[in-house]
Amino acid sequence: MLVRALAGMVLVGVVGCGETPLSTADAAQPSVALDAVADVLTEDVADVLTADVPVKPPWRCERRRPAPVVTPTRCNGAASRCARRLDQVVFPTTHNAMSTRADRFTLPNQERSMSRQLGDGVRGLMIDLHRYQGDAYLCHGPCTIGRRRLAEGLCDIGTFMDEHPEEVVVLILESYIEGPELEGALREAGMLEDLHTQAVGAPWPTLGAMVSSGRRVVILDDNADPTRPWDMAVWDFAQETPFSATTPADLDCRENRGRSGNSLFILNHFLTAPTALPRLADMVNHDPFLVDRARRCRQSRGRLPNFVTVDFYETGDLFAACEALDAEAADAGM
Repeated sequence: MLVRALAGMVLVGVVGCGETPLSTADAAQPSVALDAVADVLTEDVADVLTADVPVKPPWRCERRRPAPVVTPTRCNGAASRCARRLDQVVFPTTHNAMSTRADRFTLPNQERSMSRQLGDGVRGLMIDLHRYQGDAYLCHGPCTIGRRRLAEGLCDIGTFMDEHPEEVVVLILESYIEGPELEGALREAGMLEDLHTQAVGAPWPTLGAMVSSGRRVVILDDNADPTRPWDMAVWDFAQETPFSATTPADLDCRENRGRSGNSLFILNHFLTAPTALPRLADMVNHDPFLVDRARRCRQSRGRLPNFVTVDFYETGDLFAACEALDAEAADAGM
Protein backbone atom coordinates (compact mmCIF):
# COMPACT_ATOMS: atom_id res chain seq x y z
CA MET A 1 0.00 0.00 0.00
CA LEU A 2 2.82 2.44 0.80
CA VAL A 3 4.53 1.81 -2.55
CA ARG A 4 1.21 2.23 -4.42
CA ALA A 5 0.50 5.48 -2.60
CA LEU A 6 3.94 6.79 -3.53
CA ALA A 7 3.33 5.80 -7.14
CA GLY A 8 0.09 7.76 -7.07
CA MET A 9 1.94 10.79 -5.73
CA VAL A 10 4.43 10.55 -8.59
CA LEU A 11 1.56 10.38 -11.09
CA VAL A 12 -0.22 13.40 -9.63
CA GLY A 13 3.02 15.34 -9.80
CA VAL A 14 3.43 14.47 -13.48
CA VAL A 15 -0.17 15.34 -14.39
CA GLY A 16 0.06 18.70 -12.67
CA CYS A 17 3.06 19.92 -14.70
CA GLY A 18 1.35 21.64 -17.63
CA GLU A 19 -0.09 19.62 -20.50
CA THR A 20 -2.51 16.87 -19.48
CA PRO A 21 -1.11 13.53 -20.66
CA LEU A 22 -4.46 11.75 -20.39
CA SER A 23 -6.79 11.14 -23.31
CA THR A 24 -10.34 12.53 -23.34
CA ALA A 25 -11.67 9.08 -22.55
CA ASP A 26 -9.28 8.70 -19.65
CA ALA A 27 -10.22 12.13 -18.37
CA ALA A 28 -13.82 11.04 -18.20
CA GLN A 29 -12.79 8.29 -15.77
CA PRO A 30 -9.88 9.82 -13.79
CA SER A 31 -9.85 7.15 -11.09
CA VAL A 32 -9.52 4.38 -13.68
CA ALA A 33 -6.71 6.23 -15.43
CA LEU A 34 -4.93 6.89 -12.15
CA ASP A 35 -5.12 3.23 -11.21
CA ALA A 36 -3.81 2.13 -14.59
CA VAL A 37 -0.78 4.39 -14.53
CA ALA A 38 -0.15 3.70 -10.84
CA ASP A 39 0.06 0.00 -11.66
CA VAL A 40 2.83 0.77 -14.15
CA LEU A 41 4.72 2.97 -11.70
CA THR A 42 4.37 0.75 -8.63
CA GLU A 43 7.07 -1.69 -9.68
CA ASP A 44 9.50 1.09 -10.60
CA VAL A 45 8.98 2.90 -7.29
CA ALA A 46 9.45 -0.33 -5.37
CA ASP A 47 12.73 -0.91 -7.19
CA VAL A 48 13.94 2.56 -6.22
CA LEU A 49 12.98 2.14 -2.57
CA THR A 50 14.75 -1.20 -2.21
CA ALA A 51 17.75 -0.71 -4.46
CA ASP A 52 21.11 -1.19 -2.76
CA VAL A 53 19.58 -1.28 0.74
CA PRO A 54 21.32 -4.04 2.72
CA VAL A 55 18.92 -6.17 4.72
CA LYS A 56 20.33 -7.46 8.00
CA PRO A 57 18.98 -10.94 8.72
CA PRO A 58 17.67 -11.64 12.22
CA TRP A 59 20.30 -13.01 14.61
CA ARG A 60 20.35 -16.75 14.85
CA CYS A 61 22.64 -19.08 16.76
CA GLU A 62 24.23 -21.53 14.35
CA ARG A 63 25.10 -24.80 16.09
CA ARG A 64 26.73 -27.88 14.53
CA ARG A 65 25.73 -30.26 17.35
CA PRO A 66 27.97 -33.26 16.59
CA ALA A 67 26.96 -36.66 17.93
CA PRO A 68 28.21 -37.37 21.47
CA VAL A 69 31.57 -39.10 21.81
CA VAL A 70 30.60 -42.60 22.91
CA THR A 71 34.04 -43.55 24.21
CA PRO A 72 35.88 -40.38 25.24
CA THR A 73 39.66 -40.48 25.45
CA ARG A 74 40.48 -37.04 26.90
CA CYS A 75 37.96 -35.36 29.20
CA ASN A 76 38.72 -31.72 29.95
CA GLY A 77 42.18 -32.23 28.53
CA ALA A 78 43.25 -35.44 30.28
CA ALA A 79 42.45 -39.13 29.88
CA SER A 80 42.53 -39.62 33.65
CA ARG A 81 39.62 -37.20 34.16
CA CYS A 82 37.21 -39.33 32.17
CA ALA A 83 36.97 -41.82 35.05
CA ARG A 84 36.57 -39.19 37.78
CA ARG A 85 33.35 -37.66 39.03
CA LEU A 86 32.65 -34.00 38.46
CA ASP A 87 33.17 -33.26 42.16
CA GLN A 88 36.64 -34.85 41.94
CA VAL A 89 37.88 -32.46 39.24
CA VAL A 90 39.31 -28.93 39.43
CA PHE A 91 37.82 -26.37 37.02
CA PRO A 92 39.77 -23.17 36.27
CA THR A 93 37.04 -20.56 36.77
CA THR A 94 36.59 -16.89 35.90
CA HIS A 95 34.76 -14.43 38.15
CA ASN A 96 32.27 -12.24 36.27
CA ALA A 97 33.33 -13.99 33.09
CA MET A 98 31.03 -11.89 30.93
CA SER A 99 32.50 -8.57 32.15
CA THR A 100 35.35 -8.25 29.67
CA ARG A 101 37.37 -5.49 28.10
CA ALA A 102 36.96 -7.34 24.80
CA ASP A 103 33.19 -6.74 25.01
CA ARG A 104 33.68 -3.12 26.12
CA PHE A 105 32.43 -3.46 29.67
CA THR A 106 33.28 -0.55 31.95
CA LEU A 107 35.44 -1.68 34.90
CA PRO A 108 35.83 -5.25 33.58
CA ASN A 109 36.85 -8.32 35.57
CA GLN A 110 38.48 -10.02 32.60
CA GLU A 111 40.41 -8.89 29.55
CA ARG A 112 39.35 -11.60 27.11
CA SER A 113 35.97 -12.69 25.76
CA MET A 114 34.18 -15.75 27.10
CA SER A 115 34.99 -17.60 23.87
CA ARG A 116 38.66 -16.84 24.37
CA GLN A 117 38.46 -17.85 28.02
CA LEU A 118 37.10 -21.26 27.07
CA GLY A 119 39.67 -21.62 24.32
CA ASP A 120 42.44 -20.86 26.81
CA GLY A 121 41.27 -23.58 29.21
CA VAL A 122 38.71 -21.98 31.53
CA ARG A 123 35.99 -24.53 32.38
CA GLY A 124 33.93 -22.68 34.97
CA LEU A 125 32.20 -19.39 34.16
CA MET A 126 30.62 -17.17 36.80
CA ILE A 127 28.11 -14.95 34.99
CA ASP A 128 25.48 -12.40 36.03
CA LEU A 129 22.05 -12.32 34.38
CA HIS A 130 19.85 -9.21 34.28
CA ARG A 131 16.68 -8.01 32.59
CA TYR A 132 17.21 -4.95 30.39
CA GLN A 133 14.75 -3.35 27.98
CA GLY A 134 12.55 -6.43 28.00
CA ASP A 135 15.30 -8.95 27.26
CA ALA A 136 17.79 -11.09 29.20
CA TYR A 137 21.33 -9.71 29.25
CA LEU A 138 24.74 -10.44 30.67
CA CYS A 139 25.57 -7.40 32.81
CA HIS A 140 27.65 -6.58 35.86
CA GLY A 141 25.55 -4.18 37.88
CA PRO A 142 23.84 -1.55 35.71
CA CYS A 143 23.48 -2.75 32.14
CA THR A 144 24.20 0.79 30.98
CA ILE A 145 27.92 0.30 31.74
CA GLY A 146 28.27 -2.96 29.86
CA ARG A 147 25.97 -5.60 28.48
CA ARG A 148 25.57 -8.42 26.03
CA ARG A 149 22.45 -10.38 25.14
CA LEU A 150 22.36 -13.57 27.18
CA ALA A 151 21.36 -15.70 24.19
CA GLU A 152 24.40 -14.52 22.23
CA GLY A 153 26.77 -15.21 25.11
CA LEU A 154 25.26 -18.68 25.56
CA CYS A 155 25.61 -19.28 21.83
CA ASP A 156 29.36 -18.69 22.16
CA ILE A 157 29.49 -21.32 24.89
CA GLY A 158 27.43 -23.75 22.83
CA THR A 159 29.66 -23.23 19.81
CA PHE A 160 32.69 -24.05 21.94
CA MET A 161 30.97 -27.22 23.14
CA ASP A 162 30.28 -28.25 19.54
CA GLU A 163 33.93 -27.76 18.62
CA HIS A 164 35.24 -29.54 21.73
CA PRO A 165 33.00 -32.60 22.25
CA GLU A 166 34.99 -34.01 25.19
CA GLU A 167 34.79 -30.93 27.42
CA VAL A 168 32.52 -30.34 30.42
CA VAL A 169 31.71 -26.75 31.44
CA VAL A 170 30.01 -25.42 34.58
CA LEU A 171 28.05 -22.14 34.63
CA ILE A 172 27.61 -20.50 38.04
CA LEU A 173 24.84 -17.92 37.79
CA GLU A 174 24.08 -14.79 39.77
CA SER A 175 20.64 -14.32 38.35
CA TYR A 176 18.13 -11.49 38.44
CA ILE A 177 15.85 -13.05 35.83
CA GLU A 178 13.22 -15.78 36.12
CA GLY A 179 13.17 -19.34 34.85
CA PRO A 180 11.13 -18.71 31.68
CA GLU A 181 13.55 -15.96 30.60
CA LEU A 182 16.56 -18.19 31.19
CA GLU A 183 14.93 -21.05 29.33
CA GLY A 184 14.09 -18.75 26.43
CA ALA A 185 17.71 -17.63 26.10
CA LEU A 186 18.96 -21.21 26.34
CA ARG A 187 16.49 -22.29 23.67
CA GLU A 188 17.53 -19.43 21.39
CA ALA A 189 21.16 -20.55 21.86
CA GLY A 190 20.26 -24.18 21.18
CA MET A 191 21.59 -25.26 24.58
CA LEU A 192 18.69 -27.03 26.30
CA GLU A 193 19.87 -30.40 25.02
CA ASP A 194 23.35 -29.76 26.47
CA LEU A 195 22.20 -29.45 30.08
CA HIS A 196 22.90 -32.01 32.78
CA THR A 197 20.33 -32.61 35.53
CA GLN A 198 21.49 -33.70 38.99
CA ALA A 199 19.43 -34.82 41.97
CA VAL A 200 20.41 -33.33 45.33
CA GLY A 201 22.49 -35.84 47.28
CA ALA A 202 23.06 -38.15 44.32
CA PRO A 203 26.63 -38.98 43.27
CA TRP A 204 27.90 -36.84 40.43
CA PRO A 205 28.57 -38.68 37.16
CA THR A 206 32.07 -39.06 35.81
CA LEU A 207 33.18 -36.62 33.15
CA GLY A 208 33.33 -39.55 30.75
CA ALA A 209 29.69 -40.39 31.39
CA MET A 210 28.69 -36.78 30.85
CA VAL A 211 30.62 -36.65 27.58
CA SER A 212 28.97 -39.86 26.38
CA SER A 213 25.51 -38.55 27.25
CA GLY A 214 26.05 -35.30 25.38
CA ARG A 215 24.88 -33.38 28.44
CA ARG A 216 28.09 -31.58 29.28
CA VAL A 217 26.90 -28.24 30.67
CA VAL A 218 26.02 -27.84 34.35
CA ILE A 219 24.02 -24.81 35.54
CA LEU A 220 24.29 -23.81 39.20
CA ASP A 221 21.91 -20.92 39.82
CA ASP A 222 21.38 -18.70 42.88
CA ASN A 223 17.83 -17.99 41.63
CA ALA A 224 16.93 -21.48 40.46
CA ASP A 225 13.46 -22.36 39.19
CA PRO A 226 12.45 -25.69 40.79
CA THR A 227 10.09 -26.44 37.90
CA ARG A 228 13.08 -26.69 35.57
CA PRO A 229 15.26 -29.62 36.73
CA TRP A 230 18.35 -28.44 34.83
CA ASP A 231 18.21 -25.09 36.69
CA MET A 232 19.90 -26.32 39.84
CA ALA A 233 20.12 -24.31 43.06
CA VAL A 234 23.80 -23.61 43.57
CA TRP A 235 23.70 -23.72 47.37
CA ASP A 236 22.05 -27.16 47.33
CA PHE A 237 25.25 -28.48 45.74
CA ALA A 238 28.10 -26.11 46.53
CA GLN A 239 29.83 -24.27 49.38
CA GLU A 240 32.21 -21.34 49.12
CA THR A 241 34.71 -19.02 50.75
CA PRO A 242 33.90 -15.29 51.24
CA PHE A 243 33.91 -13.14 48.10
CA SER A 244 34.54 -9.64 49.45
CA ALA A 245 38.32 -9.64 50.01
CA THR A 246 40.09 -6.31 49.58
CA THR A 247 43.65 -7.38 50.55
CA PRO A 248 45.59 -10.64 50.15
CA ALA A 249 45.31 -11.22 53.91
CA ASP A 250 41.52 -11.39 53.54
CA LEU A 251 41.76 -14.50 51.37
CA ASP A 252 41.18 -17.10 54.06
CA CYS A 253 39.19 -20.33 54.18
CA ARG A 254 36.16 -19.32 56.23
CA GLU A 255 32.76 -20.72 55.35
CA ASN A 256 30.31 -18.49 53.54
CA ARG A 257 27.27 -19.63 51.58
CA GLY A 258 26.35 -23.29 51.17
CA ARG A 259 26.28 -26.16 53.64
CA SER A 260 29.58 -27.66 54.73
CA GLY A 261 28.48 -31.08 53.52
CA ASN A 262 27.85 -29.97 49.94
CA SER A 263 30.03 -31.82 47.46
CA LEU A 264 31.28 -28.87 45.37
CA PHE A 265 33.67 -26.23 46.69
CA ILE A 266 34.00 -22.73 45.20
CA LEU A 267 37.27 -21.02 46.12
CA ASN A 268 36.71 -17.28 45.60
CA HIS A 269 40.20 -15.92 44.96
CA PHE A 270 39.99 -12.29 43.86
CA LEU A 271 40.29 -8.80 45.32
CA THR A 272 37.74 -6.02 44.97
CA ALA A 273 39.09 -2.64 46.15
CA PRO A 274 36.74 -1.08 45.25
CA THR A 275 36.60 -2.77 41.82
CA ALA A 276 38.55 -5.51 40.10
CA LEU A 277 41.86 -4.34 38.64
CA PRO A 278 44.73 -6.11 36.85
CA ARG A 279 47.19 -4.94 39.51
CA LEU A 280 45.04 -6.56 42.22
CA ALA A 281 44.94 -9.82 40.28
CA ASP A 282 48.70 -9.62 39.93
CA MET A 283 48.97 -9.58 43.72
CA VAL A 284 47.12 -12.88 44.26
CA ASN A 285 47.01 -14.92 41.03
CA HIS A 286 50.60 -16.16 41.18
CA ASP A 287 52.04 -19.28 42.76
CA PRO A 288 52.95 -20.08 45.41
CA PHE A 289 50.33 -17.75 46.91
CA LEU A 290 47.44 -19.15 44.86
CA VAL A 291 48.18 -22.87 45.11
CA ASP A 292 49.20 -22.64 48.76
CA ARG A 293 45.92 -20.98 49.70
CA ALA A 294 43.97 -23.63 47.79
CA ARG A 295 45.84 -26.36 49.64
CA ARG A 296 45.16 -24.75 53.02
CA CYS A 297 41.47 -24.52 52.23
CA ARG A 298 41.37 -28.11 51.02
CA GLN A 299 42.88 -29.15 54.34
CA SER A 300 40.67 -26.98 56.56
CA ARG A 301 37.42 -27.60 54.70
CA GLY A 302 38.01 -31.24 53.84
CA ARG A 303 36.99 -30.61 50.24
CA LEU A 304 38.81 -30.28 46.96
CA PRO A 305 38.46 -26.72 45.61
CA ASN A 306 36.54 -27.56 42.44
CA PHE A 307 36.21 -24.00 41.16
CA VAL A 308 39.33 -21.87 41.63
CA THR A 309 37.86 -18.50 40.71
CA VAL A 310 39.92 -15.45 39.71
CA ASP A 311 39.78 -12.08 37.99
CA PHE A 312 42.04 -11.41 34.97
CA TYR A 313 42.88 -15.09 34.63
CA GLU A 314 45.62 -14.48 32.07
CA THR A 315 47.65 -12.88 34.86
CA GLY A 316 49.45 -15.39 37.06
CA ASP A 317 49.30 -19.16 37.40
CA LEU A 318 45.63 -20.21 37.42
CA PHE A 319 46.07 -23.12 35.03
CA ALA A 320 49.27 -24.41 36.62
CA ALA A 321 47.71 -24.23 40.08
CA CYS A 322 44.60 -26.09 38.93
CA GLU A 323 46.68 -28.79 37.25
CA ALA A 324 48.68 -29.29 40.45
CA LEU A 325 45.57 -29.45 42.63
CA ASP A 326 43.84 -31.80 40.20
CA ALA A 327 46.82 -34.17 40.10
CA GLU A 328 47.05 -34.18 43.89
CA ALA A 329 43.34 -34.96 44.15
CA ALA A 330 43.66 -37.82 41.68
CA ASP A 331 46.59 -39.28 43.63
CA ALA A 332 44.66 -38.97 46.90
CA GLY A 333 41.44 -40.37 45.44
CA MET A 334 39.50 -37.25 46.41
